[in-house]
Amino acid sequence: MSRQFVGTRAGAIGLLALLAGLLSGCSDLKTYESKEPPNLHIVAKKLKSGNLDIISSFSAQIHVGSIDSHCQTSYVGTVELSDKPVDIGVPVGRQNYLVVEFTNNSHWAAYNATSATYKTLFTPRAGYRYDMEVAYQDGGYDIAIYEHGRQGGARHEVDHRPFSACGKS
Repeated sequence: MSRQFVGTRAGAIGLLALLAGLLSGCSDLKTYESKEPPNLHIVAKKLKSGNLDIISSFSAQIHVGSIDSHCQTSYVGTVELSDKPVDIGVPVGRQNYLVVEFTNNSHWAAYNATSATYKTLFTPRAGYRYDMEVAYQDGGYDIAIYEHGRQGGARHEVDHRPFSACGKS
């Protein structure tokens, strides 16, 4: 699985600023809804914040962004992750920006809230289906996206693509 840690990219500032504003303010995140048929199956495993579950709450979400031909992002919606798999439709044949966010919020002032993000460009192909495996435990996380061929068969891991790859084949 791909192991990634918090990082930023100047070209993604718009989406990240929007997400930061939504997450820090009173605004509710918009639930991701797609008119596309489901093509991304998301399985979350080991979504634990460690041994501090009594004094903190843990959440994980996937924020979906669309990207135009000039690599400008716009926030489309958010999918809450839990121990139940979820299927979503991500537009095919174009770049999308997926931001997986893990947040551990302390219920006591003595403990700091922490968060981690994984960001990748994702361009699903028509007729293919994808699996995303998300795991978080004790401050580290693993995320991998796999592609299944048109006729089923073996799956292969999709390469992580940083935002700096936007517009490049």
